[in-house]
Amino acid sequence: MVPLVACGGATRPNRDDSRQQRDEASSADSARSQRDAGDSVSEQGDAGEDVSPRFCTANIAPALYVTFDKQAMACDEFVVVATDGGYTDALKCSDLDTVRCACFGANERPGTYEITVSRREPFVELARSEPITATATSCHVVTQSVVLQFASLPVDAGTSLAPDAAGK
Repeated sequence: MVPLVACGGATRPNRDDSRQQRDEASSADSARSQRDAGDSVSEQGDAGEDVSPRFCTANIAPALYVTFDKQAMACDEFVVVATDGGYTDALKCSDLDTVRCACFGANERPGTYEITVSRREPFVELARSEPITATATSCHVVTQSVVLQFASLPVDAGTSLAPDAAGK
């Protein structure tokens, strides 16, 4: 028995029977949604090793999905950074709707992150999160959704530290 492993699309062993290959691909596609989140059936071989097929989608999962109110500013006026030890990632942000920004990043990277939101001009740190831990399954990182809140700033505010995400 040859285990079928597919990440980013179904792959099949070479066979002469094209119908059998199509049937295997259909079975793999139908099982993908159930197994993608790490919910796979575990079977063990003679030596106790895991011989279950793993089906992973080709999508890239962000470790962090951050939203916050944009306070009458455009989302590109903010800098959102996630740090985990020596790792730093500037999250990609866009308008979620007329009042909120949505940012994502640290793609496929489990870790414990601290997120900071700052205004670009003048540079003012607006919020800092508590540590947020993103774990992973056998296929993808598990995205953590974070909602940050910060007090509005006066127009002439200088560089200062604002309350953290919990408002402290």
